[in-house]
Amino acid sequence: YAILPFTPIIGVLIFDGKWGPELHIITILVGCMLLAAILEFLRGFNTKNVFSGLEVAYRGMADAFAGVVMLLVAAGVFAQGLS
Repeated sequence: YAILPFTPIIGVLIFDGKWGPELHIITILVGCMLLAAILEFLRGFNTKNVFSGLEVAYRGMADAFAGVVMLLVAAGVFAQGLS
């Protein structure tokens, strides 16, 4: 479980088109989420826990994305105010 958060970074490094096929970051992220879900299912054989864990992961990604969007909007307003 300790290496699962690093699988998207490893995937980006491997699937950049130099050593293996070139994949988009979204494809790599979905594959890593699927890998984590499969490992969680194999650990407990409980689909309800797997899907509740995926829901928590999706909410966390949405919260992080909202923070990035707010930062970009604030930077745009700041840049507009400077000009």
